[in-house]
Amino acid sequence: MKPLKSLAHNIPHHFASTLFYWKTDYAINHLEKVAKANGIDIVEIDLLAFEYTPEILNTGITGELLVPLKDFVCQQIVKYGFESIQLSQFKIKYDFSVSRKIAFELPTYDCTCTIQTESGRKYDVKLTEANN
Repeated sequence: MKPLKSLAHNIPHHFASTLFYWKTDYAINHLEKVAKANGIDIVEIDLLAFEYTPEILNTGITGELLVPLKDFVCQQIVKYGFESIQLSQFKIKYDFSVSRKIAFELPTYDCTCTIQTESGRKYDVKLTEANN
């Protein structure tokens, strides 16, 4: 269970951290801006298919983010001793509708990362922008 917990924490942290800068801004900022511009509060990233729900986010700058994210996720899956075929579900859901205020007008969100193995082991981690 510990590798699942570590994986479930590390991937959302990486996506929302200052380590994931893409072109002109941080990944989480790009995602929040594009989602809000399209009237979207909840974004889900399927980390096995490497696509977003809603699908409109699969293009443009947010679609570009999937390439380096995929590389990082694949490295982490190997690091923690999994193969992607062992995972039946691996998703991150960001809810940008929260109304917390933080310094520098950074995005606020609730995040849930869900990982499930083919054998049925499942781990959900709940995070916010304060966890990064």
